[in-house]
Amino acid sequence: MIQRIFDSAKTKDLSQLSRLCAPQAETTANIICEISEAQPDQKEKFVDRFLTAQIRGSTEFSGYTATVKAVMSPNQQNSLKFELIQENGNWYLQRFQE
Repeated sequence: MIQRIFDSAKTKDLSQLSRLCAPQAETTANIICEISEAQPDQKEKFVDRFLTAQIRGSTEFSGYTATVKAVMSPNQQNSLKFELIQENGNWYLQRFQE
């Protein structure tokens, strides 16, 4: 699911991101999920930001939640953290932290 965010940046097709957020997702996650509704300059910043992002390490699962870490570029050490929640058998983005 997180790879879908990065792939959307690469293809510049942001329309599929609206379905990724949990209903009770935090603002940080909703910014990602609502990017297709944003102004063109905001969309361009999103694409630039996630264009070279990569998942780093394994997904950590804990019951109905999961954490995925990523980096903005292969040479970067600072990680991003995506927190997911499982509802009705599907995984959704709950929170995003830099």
